[in-house]
Amino acid sequence: MGLKRQSCLLAILAVVVHMAGGAAVEAVELPIAYSVSNNALNTKGGIDFQNQIGEWYAKRTMSKATVFSWRAFNQLSYPGSKKIVPSIWLVVESMSEDYNGYAAYINGSIVHINANYLGQYNGDLKREFTGLVYNQVASILQWTGNGEAPAWLTTGMADYVRMKAGYEAVGWVGAGEGESLGRGFDVAAHFLGYCNKLKRGFVGELNYKMRNGYTVGYFVDLLGKNVDQLWSEYKATYAKRA
Repeated sequence: MGLKRQSCLLAILAVVVHMAGGAAVEAVELPIAYSVSNNALNTKGGIDFQNQIGEWYAKRTMSKATVFSWRAFNQLSYPGSKKIVPSIWLVVESMSEDYNGYAAYINGSIVHINANYLGQYNGDLKREFTGLVYNQVASILQWTGNGEAPAWLTTGMADYVRMKAGYEAVGWVGAGEGESLGRGFDVAAHFLGYCNKLKRGFVGELNYKMRNGYTVGYFVDLLGKNVDQLWSEYKATYAKRA
């Protein structure tokens, strides 16, 4: 694929067909355009990104993470379930002290990658970067219940996508570990994976419900039990396997 075409890397949204006045109407296909900026070329992290990862790989990874997230959230199966996201822009930058503990964060549809984190990372940098992108892209594409859903759930869902893609971060707890859902988003990711095993497609259905709001009753609606009950059963299940 040529560089010019690759720079766009369009992830085409499925055409949504709905009925209007008795006639079928096709919504316009909405491509997602990907762009990358390295604003930290004067830092070790920015140089490591340039030499070990690069713009082409970053764009390709964002495109693959988009399609993977749609599948993980079952958004290819539910017409109208996708967010309208015209573009995703990834920026590698040195962050202020307020954000220095972050590996990455999103602001709208912009993914901010901490160059300081990249520069200090010991291990497979390309794999870690890939995991960060899957997490951040999922965060952009998921629904958050209009901001009403708890942080453990929204961030846990994004880490669930990262985990499902096979890019768990070094140091994450294993399945069944963790004291509570609020003690780590990796804990929440494993818990959501357990729930998804109880009902195939659970994470996608939960995400779909969260388009316009959130209530703890969604877990009961989908699994017949509240979060506390499910958490207790989750812990008991893995305690037996230990």
